[in-house]
Amino acid sequence: MQYGRSLIFELARALRIHQWPKNLLVFLPALTSQKFDDPHLFAASLEAFLAFCAAASAVYLINDLADREHDRQHPAKRLRPFAAGTLSTRWCYVLIPLLVGATIAVGLALGWSFLIVIMLYALLAVAYSMALKRILMLDVILIAVFYGLRVIAGYEATHLEYSIWLISFTQFLFISLAFMKRDIGLARLKKTREDPAGRGYVRQDRSVIGAFGISSGLISVLVLSFYIDSHVVKELYRHPWVLWLACPIVGYGVGRIWILANRGAVDDDPVTFVLRDPVSYVLGGCLALVALLAKFGLPGLGGG
Repeated sequence: MQYGRSLIFELARALRIHQWPKNLLVFLPALTSQKFDDPHLFAASLEAFLAFCAAASAVYLINDLADREHDRQHPAKRLRPFAAGTLSTRWCYVLIPLLVGATIAVGLALGWSFLIVIMLYALLAVAYSMALKRILMLDVILIAVFYGLRVIAGYEATHLEYSIWLISFTQFLFISLAFMKRDIGLARLKKTREDPAGRGYVRQDRSVIGAFGISSGLISVLVLSFYIDSHVVKELYRHPWVLWLACPIVGYGVGRIWILANRGAVDDDPVTFVLRDPVSYVLGGCLALVALLAKFGLPGLGGG
């Protein structure tokens, strides 16, 4: 019984189930469409979520199988199941075909356009793991693209009309978080006075990376402000002026996480940090409240 529990635990770690919440991004198009009375949208988004979970886990397995020797030299990655030897590599040859097969099956059910998007994600992710993560700047762009492809996949799964505003806003936000991931890695290496092995960066790049990342985050706030002033918002919301409250909330969130990262309080993955951070949930709740007030208002709430 103990062995069975241990095996399940190690398989869950190898599949990186704790990373699956990132795939909830496929729900964004359905959530922002305001078509809450259409169960098909959320059913299709759920299928897309499951497909991305399978695809991402397959990529993680391929990456860990290929990098296990290198991971054994890394202070944190040496604890991964294949690097630590707590899970046999033979499991990869069983799980990878099953996960790829599940991804293709669900992709076909959702349509060829969705399948093309998720296959593009998987191929780019494998290429990133094998070589592209070592190329200066391209690695950061690809990390942001991986998140953006999830949003695009949500559109393809639900067949909703694309919102250039949502894609632009989220992409700049993702670029900011991708730069933060590199900034955190360089901050750790700065303490050891070593340059990152197998990467295109040196310790002196940290200030530039931080500038790029903070600027990208602030641009996402600027895009949000342009969206609020667009004709699209006036058609969707009864009190569009209320949405201006979202700008300082997002700006606060961006500034706060960058300050925390600079203090060393954010772990290797900013998205994982956000998913575990109570303050981030409070900010998300505030944004939801602002959207509801803009949509439905309160008795006596004037127009803008």
